[in-house]
Amino acid sequence: LFFHVKIKIATRRFSWGLIYVLPLGIFLIGNVIQALNTLINKQIDQNEIILALVFSVIVGIAEEFAFRGLILGNLLTYHKKSLFYYFSAILIQGFFFGGLHLVNLDRQTFSVTFTQIIYASAIGIIFGVVYEKSGSIVITILAHALIDGLAF
Repeated sequence: LFFHVKIKIATRRFSWGLIYVLPLGIFLIGNVIQALNTLINKQIDQNEIILALVFSVIVGIAEEFAFRGLILGNLLTYHKKSLFYYFSAILIQGFFFGGLHLVNLDRQTFSVTFTQIIYASAIGIIFGVVYEKSGSIVITILAHALIDGLAF
């Protein structure tokens, strides 16, 4: 049953999704500043930029289909739709998304990883709301790829 969830690619509410994704601007400010600082102060190979873009898109597609499409889709499809359950499902998938970033403990300190988990959980919650309200996973894929691309 897990893979019987219909993932929302695009609906008539697609344009509203762009409005719902605006709160991500708060999270993107730090990423944009860091990316600009890196581009100004460091010599970056063109291949690194291409690799970062390709990797960002692939990760964005994979993680969005997994967390918003499958996990959130399952949490909201097979159960009673109450407001409490809706918010619980959004929070659960967001916290799972943040928890995924524990894998970075092998290459960075605990404090950096913990900060990343909090950051990713907040973004996962926002992405969950955007996905549900817009009816489109394309918006979250593009936003995810933008955030990852700026971070790389």
